[in-house]
Amino acid sequence: MNKKMMKQIVMLLVVAMVFVGCAKKPEMELNSAQAALTAAMEEGANKYAKDEAKGLNDELQAALDEMKVQEGKIFKNYDKTKEMLAKVNSGAEALKAKIPGLKQAAKDAAQAAADSAK
Repeated sequence: MNKKMMKQIVMLLVVAMVFVGCAKKPEMELNSAQAALTAAMEEGANKYAKDEAKGLNDELQAALDEMKVQEGKIFKNYDKTKEMLAKVNSGAEALKAKIPGLKQAAKDAAQAAADSAK
């Protein structure tokens, strides 16, 4: 190998390390997942779908933990974190859409209990 080729290989490796080592944290995905989860909680997820809400909170925490693991690495790869956050986001949106039906079911059950108590 001549000196010019060696320089090109080293330069290529440096450029590759910069791109791989400077992977950007998925801030937008994190903000979106947190907003979706907050919206579901505000709709009453903690009251009408406790287990699902807890599961989504646990998944969000796992994504945050994975993000911290990647922050400590030289070569960061946030692909798994992004997938986890996307799952939380879609799950929270689905849960939010389900809450009105759960509220109505709880209301109907309460009404039926009150009617049978008469």
